[in-house]
Amino acid sequence: MVESTISVTNPSTGAELQVPIELQDRVRRAAELLSTEFGELTEKFPIKANWQFLQKPLQDGNSAFIVQLDLTADQERVREFYPHPLEAFRDDATTLRSLRKPMWVFGRSLSSIVKSDLARIERALELLSTSPGE
Repeated sequence: MVESTISVTNPSTGAELQVPIELQDRVRRAAELLSTEFGELTEKFPIKANWQFLQKPLQDGNSAFIVQLDLTADQERVREFYPHPLEAFRDDATTLRSLRKPMWVFGRSLSSIVKSDLARIERALELLSTSPGE
């Protein structure tokens, strides 16, 4: 299971953002889908997903909400921005398409960790096999 947090607090000021409930619900659903998609991988790597709402000023003087997703596991981090979260998380199929890129990048990052660990283990085994026994 992915440990997800969804923050509606402005990271700069600490003030609570007035994020519409519909948008919060869509991000909650995206978090559920993300956890499901990672599946068994979470047994090997404790994955954290931080969903941060940010308020972006628009040229017309209004503002819009964007969502920043930070995925972390074993010191690896991937950050993705969703400038149009209502469109990106419209339904399950659209949400899964929107999550595809950060999941792919994150998966590749974790894959490099596994490869690095395997190489380290192979070197250690090689050293053990060439050292004289006592």
